Amino acid sequence: GGSPNETSFTAMHEKDIFPSAPCHLPSAFFVEALTVSSPEWFYQWQWHQELPVTSQEIPPGAILILSDRSYLGTTLMGMFAAEKHSVYFVIPGEKFQKCSEGEGKFTFTIDTANKGDYEKVLKAVEADNLKVTAVIHLWNYNSVVGNEFDLLEQNLHQGVYSVLFLSQALLKVYPHHPIRLFLVTQNAYATRPGEAICGLHQSMAATLAQVLDEENPTIETQVVDVTPEISAPEKLADIIFQQLKAKPPAEGIVALRNGQRFVRTLEKISLSSHPNNLPLLKSGETCLITGGTSAVGTEIALSLASQAPINLVLTGRHPLPAKEQWGNLADSATKQRIQVIEKLERLGATVMYQTVDVNDVEGMQRLVSNIKARFGKLDAVIHAAGVSGTTFMLKTEEPETFAKVLAPKVQGTIILDAVTQNEPLKFFILLSSVAASKAKWGAGIGDYAVANTFLDSYAVYRTQRNASGKSLTINYSLWRDRGMGAILGESAS
Repeated sequence: GGSPNETSFTAMHEKDIFPSAPCHLPSAFFVEALTVSSPEWFYQWQWHQELPVTSQEIPPGAILILSDRSYLGTTLMGMFAAEKHSVYFVIPGEKFQKCSEGEGKFTFTIDTANKGDYEKVLKAVEADNLKVTAVIHLWNYNSVVGNEFDLLEQNLHQGVYSVLFLSQALLKVYPHHPIRLFLVTQNAYATRPGEAICGLHQSMAATLAQVLDEENPTIETQVVDVTPEISAPEKLADIIFQQLKAKPPAEGIVALRNGQRFVRTLEKISLSSHPNNLPLLKSGETCLITGGTSAVGTEIALSLASQAPINLVLTGRHPLPAKEQWGNLADSATKQRIQVIEKLERLGATVMYQTVDVNDVEGMQRLVSNIKARFGKLDAVIHAAGVSGTTFMLKTEEPETFAKVLAPKVQGTIILDAVTQNEPLKFFILLSSVAASKAKWGAGIGDYAVANTFLDSYAVYRTQRNASGKSLTINYSLWRDRGMGAILGESAS
């Protein structure tokens, strides 16, 4: 929402964002009238109906269907001409196995968390003197996440890491061979107000597919998001088959709703430029900012402190020495964090700094207990903690690096929400990135784009369950000389 003194969250850094990547608010929020100092910065995804596009033939070769031999899978398989396409099923299991189904048909079982198993599948297909020309990824379809903590294990491996491992294997085995990757999701996107989303990992897989397409000219990806209304396997199989032959839209995502085909475009939205003099927080209220002494977290804390004498709780991964030792420090990073605290205190804020990892459930629980013991209650949360992307192409990224970037945005967000769910929050704000908004902005920092996509979906999910406070994600572009902007330097342009 708007903030006073012409310093809203998306405009507080004096126009230091790069103009090629504007601020973006995820479309599911359908912003009403906001008050900002730079309304020209704001964009939002808008979904528009599109007529079916000209179809293109699927090149002959092997088709991989990541699904079991359900009625949907077998119906889909029957749509491919046997003389042109050999269909293989790939199903999750404990280890790699190739099982014959008779009549020259085979099913592979793989450990979805083992990246080597994906390459074994392609090598086995190659041993049959075939090359994979298309992959249909159905593991996210009908993927029900009963509890958000389920995302920490199986769903991420099967729904997200599988896309990474599969693509890496395809690029290794077929470095110059064109392949279509077709990803099916279910309610991963909200195309209109009130539309539910489910399976928060699904949009992460979609962003991953988009970035892989952008980074690799031999891979053409398309994401098709469906709803439970398309329940008949025959109908869904026909939709998948027809969309597989369709040329993907510019952003590579199609949403099917009530028999209509929707695509999205990033469009400027109209916001009020009239000043709003009401502070976000009143005197004596308390705001928690994770990553609060980071470059971006600092700017936000300074803006809030300039509005009213509030309590600011800042978290970081590095401890601070006792206050009496602050005048005799050699470590520049520690001195910088201390200077931030001192500047906030000069503005009238009461500052509490606590060393805690947002991925540590017990540590975050202790943090909230300490906040309530000192200040009585917690009024607002801003999640600014994160790990910068690797600036490497996804085809070379190791899963450990990928997981490190995801952790504070995925696990950290879930934990932060869980430990503050009973607090009387005014707002719960997640700082995301435009890297998650368009494939070309995520290319080269795909892990970072995927991690921030989760934040976009989580704010919608949090709103749907009527969680305490206004849920909002803001997708910033790079802040010049701050955060990822400072890390990437001139390469950001």
